[in-house]
Formats: sequence, structure tokens, C-alpha cells
Amino acid sequence: MKSYRQLTFRYLKNQKKRTLLTILGVILSIALITAIGTMMESLNHKNLEDVKKSNGYYHTQLVDMTKEQLEILKKHIRVEQVGYKIEGGMAPVLRNTYIKIEGYDTNLREMMYISLLEGKMPEGDNEIALEKWMLQEMPGKPKIGETIVLDVEEISEQQVLEQIFGDKENQEDSVVKRVPHQFVLTGILENDADSQMKGISRGVVTPSTVEKLKENKGIRYNGFILIKEGLPIQKSIHEIAQNINLDKTQVKDNARLLFLIGQSQDQKSNDAVNNIIVFLVSLIVIATAAVIYNAFHISVLERIRQFGILRSVGTTPKQIREIVLGEALVIALIALPLGLASGILAVKIVLALLNLSKYSILATVEVIISPRVLLGSAVTGVIAVILSALSPAYLAGKVSPIQAITNRQKEKKAIKKARSYLMIRRFLGIGGEMAYKNLRRSRKRFAITVFSMCIGIVIFIVFNAFVHYMFQGMHGKDAFLKDYKIVQMGSNDTRGFTEKDYEDLKEISGVKTVYKDHFKSVMVTFPQNKMREEYKKELISRQGELQNLKGSECFKPLTSSLFWGYDDIGLAEAKKVLLSGTADREEINHEKGVLIVQNQEIRRNEDNNKAIIQSANLKVGDYIYIDVKEELYKEDAGVEGLQKVKIVGILDKVPLSYPYPSDSIAVISTEEVFQSLTGMSQYAGFDVEVDKDADKEALKPKLKEMAERVRGGTLIDYGEKAGVQEQARITVSVLLYGFVAVIALIGALNIINTISTNLILRTREFGTLRAVGMTMDQMQRMVITEGVLYGIIGAFWGSIIGTGLSYLLYQFAIEIEGMIWVFPTNAILIAGIGTIVITLLATLVPLKRVARMNIIESIGREE
Repeated sequence: MKSYRQLTFRYLKNQKKRTLLTILGVILSIALITAIGTMMESLNHKNLEDVKKSNGYYHTQLVDMTKEQLEILKKHIRVEQVGYKIEGGMAPVLRNTYIKIEGYDTNLREMMYISLLEGKMPEGDNEIALEKWMLQEMPGKPKIGETIVLDVEEISEQQVLEQIFGDKENQEDSVVKRVPHQFVLTGILENDADSQMKGISRGVVTPSTVEKLKENKGIRYNGFILIKEGLPIQKSIHEIAQNINLDKTQVKDNARLLFLIGQSQDQKSNDAVNNIIVFLVSLIVIATAAVIYNAFHISVLERIRQFGILRSVGTTPKQIREIVLGEALVIALIALPLGLASGILAVKIVLALLNLSKYSILATVEVIISPRVLLGSAVTGVIAVILSALSPAYLAGKVSPIQAITNRQKEKKAIKKARSYLMIRRFLGIGGEMAYKNLRRSRKRFAITVFSMCIGIVIFIVFNAFVHYMFQGMHGKDAFLKDYKIVQMGSNDTRGFTEKDYEDLKEISGVKTVYKDHFKSVMVTFPQNKMREEYKKELISRQGELQNLKGSECFKPLTSSLFWGYDDIGLAEAKKVLLSGTADREEINHEKGVLIVQNQEIRRNEDNNKAIIQSANLKVGDYIYIDVKEELYKEDAGVEGLQKVKIVGILDKVPLSYPYPSDSIAVISTEEVFQSLTGMSQYAGFDVEVDKDADKEALKPKLKEMAERVRGGTLIDYGEKAGVQEQARITVSVLLYGFVAVIALIGALNIINTISTNLILRTREFGTLRAVGMTMDQMQRMVITEGVLYGIIGAFWGSIIGTGLSYLLYQFAIEIEGMIWVFPTNAILIAGIGTIVITLLATLVPLKRVARMNIIESIGREE
């Protein structure tokens, strides 16, 4: 041996199992950090591309500008690119079906990513591109190159929506001037689900077409701008608006795009994202450091005698520390490239597997290998390794040669009288009592072992909460969506779909399940003292003080609620989100009762952020009042004449619609109770799920025919969107729970490393116990009991700390998206039981090793 530094490599080589276990822990940790960073960069890149395609690639929109303001905007020093459009009015096609004429300039067409299915975008005057669904609705079903005549009204989209969905009568008797205008169809645009829902198709023309249509009178421009790269976006937008004399109401940010690039107007959301990233990465670093620290600390403890011998032959404390730190550096250098490569490879494999589905939302995700992520992961991993080795290295350097060789402690503590734990002995026997004493014997070893247990449990609980919040934020509030929706749009005709329509729909070949859309807008009230204070304050801040109904403690509602009637299919879905009570059909009918949803989505008045809160403290057995006859609009309204119904069940969310209502609780009952209370037997529409192998081209005309049985009936094709939404749920689950699995593996390695090494270090102790008469069975029970006690104590503290940190994560998350705090019961149970099982498994190999050794060999063994 030429240098004492060679001891570093010799020890690592001799202790292959422990070295490999430590290296594996570091690889997993670095790989996890790399994978999370790479996936976030890749998804952020994809999200940016998706937002550009759906919302447009612009930073903000400046509306209602004059021609002069637009020209100043084009020349502004802070502006990179400007596109603009002119709204040209609305053209009625059929009853409650319109075309919205909009003039897009060339820049805006590029910025808005308008998708053409066929033909070309308009280039000359009087040319137009329409959505595919609108062409199928129009008389004669126009083809590209044909001339169409549209009667254009000078009316806004909002006014049209009020006509369609409002309660006005004789809507066809509009006094708005209609100007016939000829257009040549040049292109067919991709369908937009929102357009179909509204019954308003985009009609894209050139700006000059709109200017001629309006005869250059009263024209206002909407500008879309990109700020030059490197400039502060919000500050630049504010300055531009001031320069061209626009007020705040004329500035409308592309919120999703700005949020993704960290330039949102809501600084709280920007900070919250950064806080979550720092929070989670810090936990991973702590977990990594814990794995390595325990490995090195135990390694030093077992080599105290070796370090003493080295000191006695002239090795200095500094050289001892260099040996230990050298081991850490070697492990880091081996694990670093493997961890980085494993993280990137894991992302590629996961994306490849998820892309096997035809509806994969990650099909276009490009794996972005970011130097920033690689450098950050490498630096984080190396720092974690070095820091975790510093304390053990310092401990090794302090070893006294004489004390280490003679195995004597620096100070001898006075021998205390042994305590007897009769209660523990009664339940766990002598082995259990000894196990408990072993836990108390070495506080330092006890603290290290419990810390190892805790960190794994804490990390698991926190990341499980992270998955929950991510899933709830991304897909927990998705509307109920199936392949097709048949709905009666904007008609004052009281005749809806019938039970016969429902039966006929089910009989169509290829239809799998039909969900009835059976609801009525009502007003709901209950005693004001049942309303939660947080929700009450929000209502008062927006609507003023709440008034009680005449002669009652119930408040007078200012907004309506939705009341649904569910059949057996709907009630089966309700049972999946039942919090308390029952969703049994017979029980509901017997009580003439209802199910309610108290969780509501609001936009907080103080910061305008979304939040999901519980609006009331209603319980099963309480009563509410439902107004189905608009009695509560009267000034002197009381509860007389209202329907008093009993709450028989409380749901977490609405199962067959948008999950969280706004402003008032949602009410659900059976069809029988719904009809008896409202008198309504007809349906507003149906959600249709089709077989996976169904011939949709043959099925769609039949569904369209069904939709047209009632006035205003429309068929909306959600097929691809529903498939994408379902695949999105699966994809997010696989990604996020994959991270949780890796986190769990790191925690398990930490526990196994700590427990098994602790037992190996106690070989001499076990040999002594066997020499004084303890059988191997008694020893095994003692060690197993000790492991269970460690697991219980670790689970206890880990659950408390993990729950607290998961709530802190929740506080960060609600700054971005409204959601509900959920106590992590399942995560605590899984982590606690898992820790105890892993601890027990970690004792098996060392115990077998001890069992194979004879007593003399065990007593004389030096690790």
C-alpha cells in the first residue's frame, strides 16, 4: 500500500453488499430528481405548445382599440409581434344556431394556430372558413368553392347567448338590422366543442372583409401581442396600456401561457409553484442524505477499532476524515452518471409505454434533456452525499487510539439499578421486555433508527398528498364526459326528451350506456346557522348581508341551484362519492329524501383565486327547503309553499355533471322523488357511451336523428375528447404513482440498511445472550419485537410529521388551484403497515447469519 487513501477503495471493495446498497440508494435519489426535473421540463414544453394551439401564442390581448391605437401598438419598442382581429357581427343560420364573423390578420392566424381540415384560409375579400359541424347544419351542406349568403346582424356573442339561453319569448322577432352578404367558402375548420355547445361557429374572414361589411364605421380592433424576449412581461404590458391610453378592463392576459412561463399576473401562483418545487426537492435531498448518512455513520461505528489501530500507527484525524470522505466521493462519482442516465431513461420508457394508447395525451411529448436539470440534479446529489458524510467523518477523526483498541468508553457512567417493566413483560414476555430495554439503551442508535423509519414515512405521505393534489388540480374537477351528448339547446319549447326516447336510444346498435340528464333549476335554503362562516363571509362580501325568510331562520337565497333526478345508473355513480348516509333508491323514496353536495368551488373575493370549500354543516337527518315554483322571488317570501325534504345522504361531488357547484349546494334524488317534487317527467338530454369497437360513422347519424326529435335538439361529439380525458387520468396516475413507488423504494432501502446493519453490529451481544442461556427462538422473538416497536414508534412520529408537511403542501397548492384538504388516512395506513413489514423482513437475513454462527465465534467476532 503506497498511500493511506488506498484504504478507501479497499474498504468499499471488501464491503461489497453495503457499498452496492448505498450506491443504489444514491442512484435512485439522483434518478428521481433527474426524472422529476426532466418530466417537468418535457411536460412544460408540451403544455406550452398545447396552450399555444388552444389559446394562442400571445401574452395579452388589448380589446376595443381604435385604428390609431393599433398603429401605435404595432410600433411600440417593447412589442415583438402584433396580430389583430375585428368582430364583424353574428349571422343566424337556423333557430339558435349562429356564425360569428371575425376578421383575422395574417399574424393573428399564426398566433392563434387555427386548424384547417380542408381547403385554405381566406385571403381575399368575401372569402370565409367555417367549422365542419356548421356546414353539416346549413341548408344544402355547402362545399369548398361554393357561395353562401349570410344575413349579418350587428350584435355581440353575449347578446346572442342571452337570446339562446335566456327566458325571453318571441326571440325570432329581433329588431336588429340584418345585412345580407355573399361569401365564398374557402376552408373547413376543425370542430370546437365549446362552439357546438353554444351553437355558434367561428366564421374566419379577412379584416378588409369586415371593414367593407361595416363600411368603415365604428370599427374597433382587438390586438394580440408578444412582448420582446428578456423584458418583464407584466411591467411591459402595464407600460404599453398606459402609452396608448387603455384601462385595466381592456387588458386581458393569456393567463395559462403566462402561468406556465412564470409571468402570471397572480404573483401568489408563481410563488406557489416555486415553493412546491423547492419543498419536494428538499424532501428528496433529505431522504437521500438520510440513506447515505446512516450508511456512513454505521460504517464508522463498526470500524472504531480499525480507526484506533490506524491512529496508533501514526494516522492523523485529518487523514481519517479524508478516508471516510473519500468513500463518499467515490460513491458519488459512481452513482452520479448512473443516476442521471437512469432518470432520463426512466422518463423515456414511461412515455413510450403510455404512448401505446391511441388517446395518449403524451403522444407528442418530446423528452427535453435540459442542461439546467442535469446540472441541478448532479450538484444536489453530490452535495447530499458530501454533507451526509461530514458528521461520520468528524466522528471517525475524534477516535482515541487507546480507547478504540481497548473498546473502552471515554467516560464510564454510573451503573443504575435495572428497571423492570412488568406490564410489557406480561403482554410481550421476557423477550419483549428486553426488546424495549434495547430501544432505551442507546439513545443515539435509537434516534438514528427511528429517524430512518420517519423519513421514509414522511416522504411517502407527502408525495402521496402531492399526487392527490396534482390529480385533483388537473383532473379532479373534470366535467362528466362520455362519447356523445344529446342536449336540447336554447329552446323555450317545454317538451323535452321522453322515456321512449331513452329506450329507443338504448336499443341502437353500438350504444353501451345511456345516462339521463334530468334536472331543474331551483332555489335551496336551510337555517342560516348551518352555513359555514368562511362561505358566509364570501357571500356577504359579494352580495351583502343575508336576509332571513319571513318568520323563519332560513336565509333568502340569491342564486339558484340544480336539482337532479337519478335512475339506478346515476345512483350507482353517486354511491362511489358517498361521504355519509345512503344512496339506496328504496331508502330515498321511502323518506322522500335527497342527497346533497356541500363542497363548492368559489372564487375568493380577497385574491380572486379559485377555492373549493364546504359551504354548510348539514348532516344526514337535517331538512332543507326546495323552491320549485319561484316562491322565493317574492319580497315577503317565507318557507310556506316550499318543499321540505330530508337529507338522507351527503356526497363529495356531483357524479354526472361538473363535480363542484358554485354559489349554492347541489341536490340529487331519485327520478320518482324528483318528479313528485317538480312535476317534470321529461329529460333535457342524454350522455351516451358507446362500445369501443362501435362503428361511429354508422352510429352518428342515428344519434343525430334521435337528437332532432325535439326542438333545439343537438348532438355533440365528445368521443375523442372523452378518450383523451380518460387517458389523461391514466397517464397522470401512472406518472405520479410511479414517483411515489420510487420514493417508497428509497425509504425501504433506508430502513433495510439501518436495521440490518444495526443487527450485524450486535453479533457479539447476541453471542453473549446465547452463552448465558437464551435460545435462538427467544432471541428471534426479541429482535422481531424490537423491530415491531421501532416500526410503531417510527410510524407514529412519521405520521404526525408527514401529515403536518402534507398540510403545508396543501397550503402551497391552493394558491394555484382550489381544492379540498383531505386527511391522509390511506397513506398513513399504507406507510405504517409497510414500515413494520419491511422492518421485519430486514431482520431475517442478519438473524439467519447469527443463527449459523456458533457462540464462541459470535462473542469473538469483530465487524
